[in-house]
Amino acid sequence: MLSLLTLRIKKLKDDIPLIVIMTLMAFFLTMIFGASMGGNFKPVILIADRDNSLESIEMVNEIKSMPNYTYEVTSFEDAMQKVKEWDAKGAVVIPEGFSKETTKSLTFYAIEDSIEKVQFENSLKSKLQIVGNKMQLVRLGEIVFESKGIAKLENQINSKFDDDWKNRKPLATELTTANRLKVNNYSNLFHYMVGFTLFFSTYVLVFGAADILKEKQDRTFQRLLVSPLSRWAILASNTIVTFMTGFIQVVILVLAGKYILGVDWGEHVGAILLMYGAFVFTVTSFGMFLSGILKTHEQLSAITPVILTGFAMLGGCMWPLEIITSKLLLAIANITPHKWAIQSIEGILMYGKPVSSIMVPLAVLLGMGIFYYAIGVMTIKSE
Repeated sequence: MLSLLTLRIKKLKDDIPLIVIMTLMAFFLTMIFGASMGGNFKPVILIADRDNSLESIEMVNEIKSMPNYTYEVTSFEDAMQKVKEWDAKGAVVIPEGFSKETTKSLTFYAIEDSIEKVQFENSLKSKLQIVGNKMQLVRLGEIVFESKGIAKLENQINSKFDDDWKNRKPLATELTTANRLKVNNYSNLFHYMVGFTLFFSTYVLVFGAADILKEKQDRTFQRLLVSPLSRWAILASNTIVTFMTGFIQVVILVLAGKYILGVDWGEHVGAILLMYGAFVFTVTSFGMFLSGILKTHEQLSAITPVILTGFAMLGGCMWPLEIITSKLLLAIANITPHKWAIQSIEGILMYGKPVSSIMVPLAVLLGMGIFYYAIGVMTIKSE
């Protein structure tokens, strides 16, 4: 067994070009996509106030307080024209009658669907609720004053409310965390670092595990079968070496992300590496599965890019699954190991989830790996 492991490690020199190319592609594409979709650039969001009331002005101010965007107040017609011409990321329209019903939904116009659009809409709903609650309190104050025979003082109440809300909030909460990443701190750089690491490692893993196909064609596999080594030892040696190669590639990319791109992996690096390890095991087993059902290395070379690219796209490596609205595609994503790995890693890395949140994805990945490995071994043994 030890001699066979040594032999397979020596044979890795034939795979060095593939390993280097896949590692460099993952790194440089992360750098390119992370930089082009991040940085200090702030997209323009237009605001069209069709109500022109105290309530709508308050809503405009709340919208302007939302970070990561540059805001411009304009007319409805101008906003629609600029959005159509791609001169703005989107436009928020405050409808007529907003002052009479502040719970009335705002309209956000945008040409393209993206994770930024989803995040902005969620923040917009929160701001709308804040303004609605505030206006209800103001109106309640007016009712009380009028019942006491005091003249209507809407402007003064608004002014007093603003001052107290900013400087003397009636309720304050404070969350203190030690060495924790900010919650809901989505980052394109983090996403593409994780996604491309998973995606490009799959090529090394599948082609590494499928070296058995080369050995079958060269008749060296048949020679190993008549040796004193058991079939389990022959297959296990291939699996161990492939797993080690893929995991080392992942660790190199993690270190490159930290020290070159500045990716902060947080305090739970061990849990993140554990999920990477489970993913590597699953894809290695998938390579063993393909080795069992395919006959030649040429067949593998033809079908593997299609499968791996499709899995990566469905699993969320190319774009966040949050922007996908099709229930069918989201359901199909569950059969890809990429989905379970990337969501669990990003959950810890960007959304502050506890380590215990990886238990279910970890179990799913290990289950997938055992399933693929068992079928692959049985298929190979049956030959």
